[in-house]
Amino acid sequence: MILCGEYRCKNRGFLRTILICLIILIILSSCASSQISDDIVKEIKEGNIHLVLNEKTANFSLFYLTDQRYVPLFNNKDVTASYTTISINGQNKKLSGGTFKKNIQMIDGYPAYKFESVNLTVFQMFTPVATQVSSKTNGIMITYIISNISEKDQIVGLRMLLDTDLGEGRTNVPFYLNSEEVTKETLIERYSEEKFWISRNDNVSLMGSIINPVEKTARTPDYVHFASWRRFHSASWNLKYSEGRTFNNDSAVCYFYEPALLNSGDSFVYTIFLTTQDTQWYYTEHPDSSFLDIYHTSVEHLIETVTDKHSEGHQDHSGFTPAIEETLSLSPQAGGNTDIDVLQMLQSLLIQFITGEIDLSEQDLLEIENAMNRYR
Repeated sequence: MILCGEYRCKNRGFLRTILICLIILIILSSCASSQISDDIVKEIKEGNIHLVLNEKTANFSLFYLTDQRYVPLFNNKDVTASYTTISINGQNKKLSGGTFKKNIQMIDGYPAYKFESVNLTVFQMFTPVATQVSSKTNGIMITYIISNISEKDQIVGLRMLLDTDLGEGRTNVPFYLNSEEVTKETLIERYSEEKFWISRNDNVSLMGSIINPVEKTARTPDYVHFASWRRFHSASWNLKYSEGRTFNNDSAVCYFYEPALLNSGDSFVYTIFLTTQDTQWYYTEHPDSSFLDIYHTSVEHLIETVTDKHSEGHQDHSGFTPAIEETLSLSPQAGGNTDIDVLQMLQSLLIQFITGEIDLSEQDLLEIENAMNRYR
């Protein structure tokens, strides 16, 4: 009977903790939503490309100008179908999810998403490019900069899922590689001879990089997987390769940069090109890369900015318990939080607590509740 009573006591304590979390999350969401404006959409038109970013969904759409109208280069009926996932210490989180605070920035003239969590700052930067056969911009270079802003080393990976659709249809081929057609599930590993993939219909094409066409020594993905979108979407990270499996008219391509050690204060940089078809660009010894100097300056500037903020003193969160103060001090915006920044970071802490990424005591939760009353 004593053991049973102790169990009921502990169980009540656990339920109370969860209840406090849920109540605070609801209130924090209400506070944050009252201070956040409507969807922020950034549209960039350059050359033949139309790029659309949406701060709410944290996804992007890419269009190409042909016959005096912009046509989508991959599925844009559901913009959330293409997305990026971060793996951190075995936990897989969508960048568009609640773990990350997100906003759109202009970095040296380039549009970029900035994602912030307790442990990581992630930039997703979009650079317009023109391939060898095009006199106008006909694609983008996507650069991911993942910085470990915590005091501990992290195991970090990235995957980018793209819901392609140009090659779908009874008579079409879903994908082309430089060596073969892809009509069934296919896995391309890092050290293959493949350079690119192409998805196309009768009117337009989308070509994605496997190797970097302008920096041959740049980091390539560990593998590029072609399979049905539903299979990728149902897996939080990778899925078991099923050679020869059909796409079921639901093709997708997924880039994988497998989890690796990211030391405290260091960054990973990954680059993916999405353009219209220009196969010769991948075989040219010295392609036009005049944009690279500006690009490298931007990347170095971003890494230095994150590193500087990480090494500077942290904002004083007086009144918080040591556990919360330590966690908030690692936030990328700790040098100059607004009230809404603090509220969103507290919300992020609670989400990570519920998903098991961090530990918070009942006293910590009560302090979060008190902090909410101060900052809202």
